[in-house]
Amino acid sequence: MKTPYRKLGKVHPSPPPPTIADSLSLLPETILTLTAALSLEDKQVLAYLISCSGSS
Repeated sequence: MKTPYRKLGKVHPSPPPPTIADSLSLLPETILTLTAALSLEDKQVLAYLISCSGSS
């Protein structure tokens, strides 16, 4: 009997998310000033997006 799926191998965990300060330090000072109005959650999303854009 044929199995309906194929075993693909190991699943590697994703790297730990960068800290907010690490990612936001890449922004120019003017943009950093504008980010001061963001909530903590918005800053985390922004940090994630910046880290993803730098890894490609």
